[in-house]
Amino acid sequence: MDRRLSMSDKPFKTYDEQLQLLISRGMAVENQARALKKLRDIGYYRLSGFWYPCRKFLLDEHGNFLPSSANPKVMRREEEFLKGTSFDNVLALYLFDKKLRLLMLDALERIEIFMRVLLAHEMGKYHPCAYKDVSFINPKWTKSMPGQPSIWNRWCAKLTEQVRKSKEDCILWYHHEHADIPMWVSVQVWDFGMLSKYFSLLKGRYQNAVCHEICPALTPNILTNWLQALNILRNRCAHHGRIWNQSGMSVLFPKDIPYFQSAPLSPDGHARLAALIAVLWFFIHHLGPHSTWLDRVQGVLTSMPCLPNCSFESMGFYSPPEDTFTLWRHAL
Repeated sequence: MDRRLSMSDKPFKTYDEQLQLLISRGMAVENQARALKKLRDIGYYRLSGFWYPCRKFLLDEHGNFLPSSANPKVMRREEEFLKGTSFDNVLALYLFDKKLRLLMLDALERIEIFMRVLLAHEMGKYHPCAYKDVSFINPKWTKSMPGQPSIWNRWCAKLTEQVRKSKEDCILWYHHEHADIPMWVSVQVWDFGMLSKYFSLLKGRYQNAVCHEICPALTPNILTNWLQALNILRNRCAHHGRIWNQSGMSVLFPKDIPYFQSAPLSPDGHARLAALIAVLWFFIHHLGPHSTWLDRVQGVLTSMPCLPNCSFESMGFYSPPEDTFTLWRHAL
């Protein structure tokens, strides 16, 4: 046996052993047969991200929290669970997170398609194949380092590979005809990351034109930040990652748009889901003022299960979400 494997401090445990471990640490298990099935279906490790906030904090002899050696901002936890931690509610939190992910993907799909069309229209009017033309790109992104291609060249290489692998009929037709693929066709195979990166590479005048079509007060640095943050959220959702209390890159709020000043977030709210919901709703309201998307998000949030240390503040909300959403609706 590989010595590295034999030294593991996380020995294998059967589903029954996993369940008994949770019970021994203070988790209430209302229906053991159901819990065993969920451990088989979902997995102990995946569910552990949802019961982690319910673990007790590790304290020193003076009752002070002990910071993690890896990250001083994160407090160390005991293996024991806080009173009120139940398997059923952990599972409910898991399903709550899934419902949120589906709503986020719903909004992200609409925004991604809208941004594809907008970029293709704004750049395609200069040239059908503007996306291949380096003259539209900020020169700082076209500079190569020794032994390393420029950021622009790397983007072009990724695009070439995406187009090569595409099985879309519209792309295959141009391959068959040996014709250049116009931008409004090419964008159909761009993922959110490629779209976000292309916008960030453009010269300021072209970025400003795109921003103006969304909102005259929107600036390129803000939109670049939004697209990057939404791409991270999109990837988490697409790979079924937990989102309800995850932190990410800080989302910038423009000071010249009253909507973004209409509801305060928690101290770290700009790096939480609440800030991303604010951006998503800003886009969705722009695309469809009568959309019920925010109502559906609010409906899911009201179903959040009760577990120790699991609060709306963990999502970035300073006050109950329904209060924040009411302010957002009035501000747009």
